[in-house]
Order: sequence, then structure tokens, then C-alpha cells
Amino acid sequence: MQFLNNERHLTSQPRTGAGLLGLLLAIVLLAGCKKGNGINDSLPAPAAVNRVAFFTDTLTVRTSTVLIDSIISSNNSGLVVGRYADPLFGTVTGRGYVSLALDAPLLVDQTQVYDSVALDMRSDAYRYGDSTKVQRVEVHQLLNALRTDGKPYHTKDDVPYSTTVLGQRQFRPGTKAKSLHIRLSNVLGQVLWNAGQTNQLTAQEQLGRYLNGLALTPGATDNGALLRFGAAAVLRLYHHSVNDPATVLIYTFTGGQSLPHFYHLETDRTGTALAGLTAFRQALSSTATGNRSFVQGTLGIYTKLEFPYLRSLNQFGNSLVLNSATLQLAVPGAVRDSTAARLPILGTTLTNSSNQIRTAFDTGLAGLASTVRPTVITSPRSGLPQVTYTFNLFNYIQAVLAGTIDNNGLLLSPDVQALVFKGGALGNQANTAAPLQVRIYYTRIVQ
Repeated sequence: MQFLNNERHLTSQPRTGAGLLGLLLAIVLLAGCKKGNGINDSLPAPAAVNRVAFFTDTLTVRTSTVLIDSIISSNNSGLVVGRYADPLFGTVTGRGYVSLALDAPLLVDQTQVYDSVALDMRSDAYRYGDSTKVQRVEVHQLLNALRTDGKPYHTKDDVPYSTTVLGQRQFRPGTKAKSLHIRLSNVLGQVLWNAGQTNQLTAQEQLGRYLNGLALTPGATDNGALLRFGAAAVLRLYHHSVNDPATVLIYTFTGGQSLPHFYHLETDRTGTALAGLTAFRQALSSTATGNRSFVQGTLGIYTKLEFPYLRSLNQFGNSLVLNSATLQLAVPGAVRDSTAARLPILGTTLTNSSNQIRTAFDTGLAGLASTVRPTVITSPRSGLPQVTYTFNLFNYIQAVLAGTIDNNGLLLSPDVQALVFKGGALGNQANTAAPLQVRIYYTRIVQ
């Protein structure tokens, strides 16, 4: 078998504290086990049995990286704009799309004169990438209005926009919130102004004749950071009265969360370990990616865990009682103060042979696992700090051995925070610097 070759008999080969703990767990859990339809069924009466505890840490675990369908990006008040070449995940490009509303009827007094048009938008302090590099935000006009039927937009969705750049702003993001004032083409400004002069912009439904919305894109050669901008961009139409040229007058068109908006993400993984990840629900083995799998919630990148020889434990039939099962995954690389903060919280999700997400409701398996945060420990191999995740696999293994669920494995699902990019790599069993470790304690009933 693939894991019993390293089985430990706890009563004859104790493993210090861990072994004693396993034996105690065996005794306690055995006393509380219940009859079912598979493993642990029909146990003999307590007076007629001997309990022998075992431990194994050589269960084969296969890991791979899976690309899950994209996330909804039209359900928040922000946009992602920029481009960043992530060494793990590839070059990520974000584009934002906004609709605008006429704040009030645009009624142009014939004594007023058009001056200019500009877009004002504001980013918060979050940066994904290198905020020290100079980058651009370009503004384009949408060719069609964003839909208003309530159907959400996802990060994979895209819409056409004009190749003509209405305006652009070059800047260095830095680490602080930033307001951008982008002067736009007078061609657009004059179109809006002329419509106002002929009373063609007195109601919101008229605006689409002249402006469907705006696309915010990075510069074509940028490699800086992805920034979070508010969807409440403001288009300002500046003008003045002929009789009072020193007084600035402004008409405004404002975006916001209540108006259609979303952001699009695309990733070019060329030149990275994930270059072979090209299709949704494809599983790319960790043996092909440097003995690593990957997780990144915003980009839809999950790790899949498979236990191909798990049912070999059923050779013991009803004489086996599972006591505990844990899995520890380590993050390769040196640990810095911010390492854990840049990694996602992970949960476990059931899957099928097609790498689709299945819920506990689908299978009747509740309490599969709680979410797990990255933790810094001292590596027993190197004595250095190492970031790890530790999962309780008891419910999953118990259900597989009992035959209540198929052994299709688990997906490690990274949490998705609004417009936050958290991700990293996880070592597999062959990764010497960050090895995956599994520990199973079980008891065999000997009459």
C-alpha cells in the first residue's frame, strides 16, 4: 500500500507527546463512536476487545492548481485599474468601467461659454504591485451602455470601448490615497455642451445618446501596481459667463455604486510556473510547477488536494476507528514580517472529478472544516520561521471511508476580500524546503 509502509504501532513504538496524545485520542474517541453504514460499524462489546493505536504520516497526497470561474466584480463600490507583473501569477491587468448620471438638467444659458471637461477620481491607499513606478490611467469612451437588467458582471467579462484616448494622467502612486484630475478631449466636452445648448440633456435617459460611460485603463507598457478607485468618478464640464469670466461654473455627471459599473481582470501567465494553466477547472499538477501549488482568490486560483489511496484503510474493515487526521501545508520562501498578512485565509471545499465546487448541502456532509489562517511556526527541519496552514481532515476522511461521499478530493478555497489580491504558493510532499505533511491516528480493534 501507499502509506502503511510507515505505519507506527503506538504501543510498541511511542512517538513522545504526539504518540501519547494519539493513544489517548484513540481511547476517548473509541468510547464515543456510533454505529453507521461503514467504518466503525458493529464494534464488539468493550469487554471483549483490545485497542491498539497506530499512526501514519506517509499517506500519498497529490496537489494541483485549479483555475476556478471568475468572481463577481459589479457588487461593490470600487474599480481596479493598473498592471502588475506578479512573479508567481503572471502579468495582471485591471480595467474599470463606469456609468455616469446627469446630476441636474444641463441647461446652457446663451451667455455662457464652454471652457473644458475633466474627470476626477480617487484611489485609496491599497496597492497590489510596485507603487514606486510611474504609471498611467487612460480614459476611453464606452461604445455601448452597461446593462441594467440586474445580471452581475464578473472579472472575466469585458465590454468594447473606443481606442481613442480621451485623456490620460501619468503619476507615481506611492503608498497614500491619491486624487486624479484628468483633462479630457474637448471633442467630448463640446458634444455635451452643444447638446445642452439645444436642451437635449434635461433627463438621464438622454445622456446615452452622447456618452455611454467611460473605460479606465492602464498604459499599454505599464508594470507598476493595480490600484483601487471609487466608482463614484465625477465628470466636470467647466464653463463661464461672458459677463463674468473669472467665475468658474460647473455641470457635473457623477458615477456611483447605484449605477452600472464593474472591473475586468486578465492574466498573462507566460514565463511563470503557471503558464500551462489555460482553462477553467483545469488541474495543473504541482509536479509540473516546481513542487508547488498556488492560491489566489481574486484571480480564481485554488489548490486541489487528492488522496488516491485513502480507501486502502478499509482493509481493516469494521475493526478500524479513525481518531484524528491533520494536514499541514507550508509556504516556500523566507518569512518576513508582512508574509502572513499577504496570504489568504483558506477554507476547504468539496469538489467532483470535473473540479467543480460542491457544497456540504450537496453531499450532506456538514462541518467539513472551518477557515484556516496562515501561522508562523519554527520549522523542525531548519529551525527557521516558516508560514504554514493546518487543516483538520477528520470529517472528510471519515466520510470517504464510510462511503458517504466520493473520494474526489478537496479544493482549498482562498477568501475573496473586496478588491484585495492575496495569494501565495504551497509546497507538496516532494518540496524539501516546504514539505506537505499529513498525520493520521487510528485505532484497530483486536478481539
